[in-house]
Amino acid sequence: MPRAAIDIGSNSILLLVLGDDGGSRVDAARVVGLGRDLGARGFLRADRMDAALEVLAGFARQAAAHGVPPAAVRIAGTSALRRALNAPVFAERVLHETGLALRVVSGEEEARLSATGALSGLDLSEGPLVLGDPGGGSTEVIEILHGPGGGSAPDVRTVRSLEIGTIRITEACLAEDPLRPAAVAEARDLVAAAFARERFEPRPRTVVAVSGTATALAAAEAGQLAFDGASVHGAVLRLERLEAWIDRLRVTPRAERRALVPATPDYAETLLAGTLILERLLMATHRTQATVSARGLRYGLLLGDDTLEPPGEDLR
Repeated sequence: MPRAAIDIGSNSILLLVLGDDGGSRVDAARVVGLGRDLGARGFLRADRMDAALEVLAGFARQAAAHGVPPAAVRIAGTSALRRALNAPVFAERVLHETGLALRVVSGEEEARLSATGALSGLDLSEGPLVLGDPGGGSTEVIEILHGPGGGSAPDVRTVRSLEIGTIRITEACLAEDPLRPAAVAEARDLVAAAFARERFEPRPRTVVAVSGTATALAAAEAGQLAFDGASVHGAVLRLERLEAWIDRLRVTPRAERRALVPATPDYAETLLAGTLILERLLMATHRTQATVSARGLRYGLLLGDDTLEPPGEDLR
């Protein structure tokens, strides 16, 4: 039976539809910026809610066309909806206008499900592993003793949800155009402060990077003009290349950044912030490269009921 999941992040909304054979029928992402300006007001902006609802209605139609009615779609909200005071109003509109029953996952549950999804289909050495998922509103960091094997879920040791994200860093330090010379240094300081207390012992053998930042960079490194998630799943991002991208992005005017990532241009606005988070993640774990995962929460939601707990607070 086909299955579908939707991940509502602070920056992106993602849809995954799996067929009867477990193969991907739809794997789509749209950048909406639902969490934009949330930190200043504590409320989801009306225009961002409208944009998100338009995307969700389209995704519901796509899922239904593949045999998954809206009521059967697993749909999870993350950081922006955990923090927004008007999240219940948004959830009610989602249900009324699309038939999708939105639930919100905690930071810990988001991380666990993301790890389950992100590590699927990757051929990794034995652990320990660290998985980093820089979203728009928060960054999930998961220490894993070993990855999934024999149908088992990853052996998660610790989960941290850091209160930094690509939208929040962009709004705090990187919104000007052109950027001030000190802007990147200020953003680096914010990211470093968030990681200051993080200690990774034992030191991981592998770092896995999830999120639009990681896949956008991997697609650009591969010269993709149209995004192919399967081909970047398992790609490698090296620390020196992250630093080169930071240097390039900080001097590129906003209007020209989209051309740097032609396969995923919608991620250009927050790409610098996300790259700074990945840079710090590698520095904190004393690794020189990260393995890219093109999967994540949406896959974790569908990988089997035995790996899932109730996904969080029902906001209806």
